[in-house]
Amino acid sequence: MTESRDQDAVFFRCEHHFAQLAAKARALADRRDVLKVWCCASATGEDAYSAAITLREAGCAGEVLATDARAEAVAAGRRGIYALSAVAHLGEERMRRHFFVRESDAASRVADLLVGPGGERA
Repeated sequence: MTESRDQDAVFFRCEHHFAQLAAKARALADRRDVLKVWCCASATGEDAYSAAITLREAGCAGEVLATDARAEAVAAGRRGIYALSAVAHLGEERMRRHFFVRESDAASRVADLLVGPGGERA
């Protein structure tokens, strides 16, 4: 079960969910409200970082709580470093805005929006 769950971890996996989040975030950005998002079963963080990217692109203040039953998955997500192959489908512009692209991997630029189960920042 763990193996298949991690294999499903893809940035913007369910695009329609992030489109709904973006619409809500844009409405709240106009009111300067803070939107808090919880990504349960976040595995290695792809959904949580997708939510953070969505908030940032919508201009909405917010934070994303990322949790998972496996501490090692949360630790990997907190690092925010992904293989280039994991982020390539995001497109060059989105990659440049939201990741530090390096020779063999990409590190998230939106980690400041993520919090762990104890309130710790990524």
